[in-house]
Amino acid sequence: MLNMFDNKEYVWSLFVGHLCIEKLLNACYVKYVNDMAPRSHDLHKLAVKCGLELTEEKMDLLQYITLFNIETRYEVLRPTFCDLFARD
Repeated sequence: MLNMFDNKEYVWSLFVGHLCIEKLLNACYVKYVNDMAPRSHDLHKLAVKCGLELTEEKMDLLQYITLFNIETRYEVLRPTFCDLFARD
């Protein structure tokens, strides 16, 4: 993921980062709730359902990551998102 980011593959870097966090939260859900994880890409909701005690800052970050992940799935929004990380 970091290599993708360094190579300015921002959309893929975000996608893979979101996927990693989502899989970790799903594993936490299975461990702590002892049931199959719900089908959701919303990292904040998954963390809440897991019963994780995270700071408000970390919960906000999960919401932010989810928001950008959803927005970058649509080509129309990609140029705007990639401009946020331009290093020129």
